[in-house]
Amino acid sequence: MLNFLKSEKTAKVAGDSVLLGLVYRGLGGVFEDMRDMQTSITYYKKALDIFESSGNAKYGPYAYLDLCRAYRNSTDYKKSSGLADIGYRIADSIGNVSLLSHFIRMKGNNLISEGKFREARREFDKLDSLGASAYYVPRDWMQKGILCIEEGDIRGAEVCNDSLKSHIPDEEWLSARIYMAKKDYKRASEIQSSEISIQNDYIKGILNMDFTNTLSDYYALQERDAEMRLAAERKEKLYLLSFGLLLLTLIGIIYYHRGKVYRTKVDNIMSIGEELKNILGDKQSVIDVMAIEKANREDELAKLRHELDDVNRTSKEDIHSLLSSRFNMLDSFCNLYYEYGATKKDKEHIYEKVISTIKSISDDDVIAEFENEVDSKMDRLITRFKNDNPKLTPPERKMFLFMVYGFSNKAISVLQNVKVEVIYNRRSMLKKKIAEHCISDAKEEYLQYFG
Repeated sequence: MLNFLKSEKTAKVAGDSVLLGLVYRGLGGVFEDMRDMQTSITYYKKALDIFESSGNAKYGPYAYLDLCRAYRNSTDYKKSSGLADIGYRIADSIGNVSLLSHFIRMKGNNLISEGKFREARREFDKLDSLGASAYYVPRDWMQKGILCIEEGDIRGAEVCNDSLKSHIPDEEWLSARIYMAKKDYKRASEIQSSEISIQNDYIKGILNMDFTNTLSDYYALQERDAEMRLAAERKEKLYLLSFGLLLLTLIGIIYYHRGKVYRTKVDNIMSIGEELKNILGDKQSVIDVMAIEKANREDELAKLRHELDDVNRTSKEDIHSLLSSRFNMLDSFCNLYYEYGATKKDKEHIYEKVISTIKSISDDDVIAEFENEVDSKMDRLITRFKNDNPKLTPPERKMFLFMVYGFSNKAISVLQNVKVEVIYNRRSMLKKKIAEHCISDAKEEYLQYFG
């Protein structure tokens, strides 16, 4: 240090700014080795000011690198990264690739220290853009491999490990970290137990500390796994025991409940049986009386049926009696008229009697009288027939009335003044209309008059 102080005095007397700047760089390095970072930063700043004021392009960029390193060692990573950016631009402008790699490495390490691994990896990737991988040093491959691991890029870490081993074949530090990332603690511990020759003492110290932590983590993980398996087994047994007890309790509750329900049902059935027995004993006489009343009612119903049949039979007999008394002669005349109608002699004998009777039968008032007579004797037959067959014409309804009275086809042909063949056709058509268009269930009742 005394030599640097003498050199400082000499440079000031001689007015040699380059020498004074170099002296200040040397003093900064001395205090940096002494870990007096504030004094070191002061001297590095003086050297940088002298080189910048004198416009010295040879030593100025290195002064930036010294100051950048000093701020990093004082853990002021932001100022260190800012100076690294300035130094990077200066080195890029003069085309000093080696100096560029130092500034890239410096900023990348600062970002690692700040925990900004993704940005740090991008900085180290700039070394590839320099076009000269020779500027990579083993420490760079280690740093970049760690960044890949931090980002989960195990494949990228393995590439960095291969590059590292191309410089130091026996270097296994990054390999151990990769196995740790893969959770292969056994392989990592094997690397720890092997004797590995590492030339860099700083890296060796990190490796030993890292492997110690790895091995302790591995054994702790084994113990934790064993404890977790034991706890899981105990928990499983406890669950099985609890489930068994719960199942037995549930079965007991179910059987108890079913027994209770069964006993309740039996009691209810017995109670109902007793009540039924009492009711049957008390109501037997009532049942006998009801049976007698039922028999009496059935007798009365049979009598009523007989009376109804008699009434119906009487009604039909009255209709036929009426016809016999009033229209037998007319029916005979009509038949005779049909058979001998073409004979002039017979026409003269029966013409006057028959024609007056036929005209009286065809009169609307007489027809209405016939209909009323049938309705009164046969449960409103004609009225129901008209209502149930609204599509029939008046001649068709009159023809049905004659059929109810039992007129023959010949008589109906005379009364309607048409040929008997026409009556046959009309009778068939009337029957078909009733079968197809009757709107009530009395269809069969009406069709029975067609014979």
